[in-house]
Amino acid sequence: MPTFLTHDANAHIKQRILPSQRCEIHPIDFHRFKVDDKWNEAIVDLEQHSCSCREWDLDELPCIHAMAVARLAYKIEATFNATDREPIWEG
Repeated sequence: MPTFLTHDANAHIKQRILPSQRCEIHPIDFHRFKVDDKWNEAIVDLEQHSCSCREWDLDELPCIHAMAVARLAYKIEATFNATDREPIWEG
């Protein structure tokens, strides 16, 4: 079943694509990553759907740190399912 984002949520995500591409990512373990966005460092936990910047936690939309890690890990669809937070596909 496809997941659809609102226009505002989609705009939020599109706005963060370019900044997320500039981040440096350092794995901590399988699910956690340290992300340096040139201004701040943040810890992203893909398993908990959480970032230490708290934007992902509060808005329930990915911050630039989470998007950078998801892009690196090829988990964008599985991680950012906006309706129920369950992976769209597991392999």
